[in-house]
Amino acid sequence: MKKNTIRFISPDQLHEKMRSNSDLVIIDTMTKEHYDAVHIPDAVNYCVHELYFLKNIECDIPDKSVEIVVYGATKNTMEGIMSAEKLIDAEYKNVSILEGGIELYQGLNYELQGSNTGIGLECVRYINDGRYNLDIENSALKWTGRNANLSHSGSVKFKNGKIKIKDSKVKGHFHMDMETISISGGGEAEKENLLVSHLLSDDFLLTRIFPIATFEIESVRNANNSKCLSAGNYTVKGILEMRGIRAEIEFSANIALSENGKICAEAHLDIDRTRWGIIYGSCRFFRCLGKYLVYDPVSVDIRLVTL
Repeated sequence: MKKNTIRFISPDQLHEKMRSNSDLVIIDTMTKEHYDAVHIPDAVNYCVHELYFLKNIECDIPDKSVEIVVYGATKNTMEGIMSAEKLIDAEYKNVSILEGGIELYQGLNYELQGSNTGIGLECVRYINDGRYNLDIENSALKWTGRNANLSHSGSVKFKNGKIKIKDSKVKGHFHMDMETISISGGGEAEKENLLVSHLLSDDFLLTRIFPIATFEIESVRNANNSKCLSAGNYTVKGILEMRGIRAEIEFSANIALSENGKICAEAHLDIDRTRWGIIYGSCRFFRCLGKYLVYDPVSVDIRLVTL
């Protein structure tokens, strides 16, 4: 669709149309949760993120000549444009987008409806101070190691973990049971068991002496004041202790509250295994490795969920 086919309407123009055009359809494209809290009077809610967004509109509004005004959150967000594009592609003939979204409409002090008409557009649920225990059944740590020919992936189980939040400062620790390391991939059981045994040995994790690895949180800070929960919105710094060696790591993480109030955190990072004395197959310590070469970086995917 060509960009110049999209029409915009100002809040003042919309307000005038609301008084003069009884057939006008105003579509709030936000989530139902936000719509219930605040919306423009007489607006109907069709969340643009819903799979059946267009199908539901076509079912409820079959007349494609009716005048429709859609609105999203702000002038910088895409809800309005995305919904208008879908409607125009579906051959609705008279579609406009509210300039500035509900933010501008609200800022001009026009009447609003809903359970909390003073709500802003932050829509971020803040995590309260307190002590939180790790839900080890729903938390996961996955790893991937590689060489020039192939890769191996698997998981390690958490033993326990605690998070303490006070005055927006986060501390905590997590214990990983390295003896639970496993291989995934559906290969031959005998070869996978042999690889697990090698990973547990002195060449790698040295679990006969150090069965537990620990990560201690030193700090958690907002990443450039980011409030976007779909990007890495926090930077986490801490000490990872493995094989009796402590080394600092820093990485980006997504941290948010789930709908049932649990803290959920996800991070994806690479660590240099040699910092913890795992030098098997590393060309920084050995030569002429041939098929025994193993890359130094290990990819780690972490998902933490609290009880």
